[in-house]
Amino acid sequence: MNSQDIANTLNALGKIDAAAEAVSSGTGWSRLIEAAERRAPEMNAQEIANTLNALGKIDAAERAVSSGAGWSRLIGAAERRAPEMNAQDIAHVLNALGKISAAAEAVSSAGWSRFATAVERTSGAMNAQEMSNVVNAYAEMRGVPEAPEAVSAAGWRSLAAVARRTAPAMNSQAIALTVDAAKKLDAFAMAIDDDGWNQLARQVPRVARDFNEQEVVLVLSAVGWKRELAKALARVDGGWDALIAGVERHLEAIKKGWRPDDLMNDARKTGCAIMLISELDGGTFTDERLERVRGELEEMLRADPI
Repeated sequence: MNSQDIANTLNALGKIDAAAEAVSSGTGWSRLIEAAERRAPEMNAQEIANTLNALGKIDAAERAVSSGAGWSRLIGAAERRAPEMNAQDIAHVLNALGKISAAAEAVSSAGWSRFATAVERTSGAMNAQEMSNVVNAYAEMRGVPEAPEAVSAAGWRSLAAVARRTAPAMNSQAIALTVDAAKKLDAFAMAIDDDGWNQLARQVPRVARDFNEQEVVLVLSAVGWKRELAKALARVDGGWDALIAGVERHLEAIKKGWRPDDLMNDARKTGCAIMLISELDGGTFTDERLERVRGELEEMLRADPI
């Protein structure tokens, strides 16, 4: 198999769960990933981006990468090809780095700069999914300070401009990831202008019925932490009602947590967000329905304080 064959195979496996599950857990993944590591220096921008994107989706494939040398070869190829990457390529690479700590640890200082330059260069062509994946990746990599710090002020402004431009096309996941990143990344939030916050807020009621429990918690938490978003949402007809209805609709799931190893974290995060919202602007945004949700969550946490 040449580099294109390997990248295409991994890309396909990353999209079809049944196919990925059919690969033997031992020799199958080992042989495929060994081939990817060996061919990495020959991969073009799209091939290495698709390869890393697949590794970010398939746990068995990620585990098959040889520690140290394997990630060095794969990430080294991505760093070299960064100047040739398009918007989708760099989004795929950063999305994978945000999910795989071993991959992020293999990036050099020069590599982070190259990736940040690619983000700024291609941002004008990014769609909502690509932009939200990029800012979410940087938010997830706050533990690797070199990653977000490599993005210049102009780079954050370019991403904020994409958020403003693409907000009307965002689905529930994209809006949740974008506002969550604004909550976590001050440089990104500060680059969002009033119109940007307004555009993001207007999209909340449009997609609120599609929110799952994780997404509605992310948006509510962002509203609690970012006064600009809370104020913008208040200017949207039905904005607060739609968000609160989403919280109420998913309240039982929020109580359980969306991941078994994250039990009650969503409940705590939701309660904290409601408390912050009640304190914004002297209680301007206090809502009886939210306070009722907060009361239920606090009662549950007192009864079972894990």
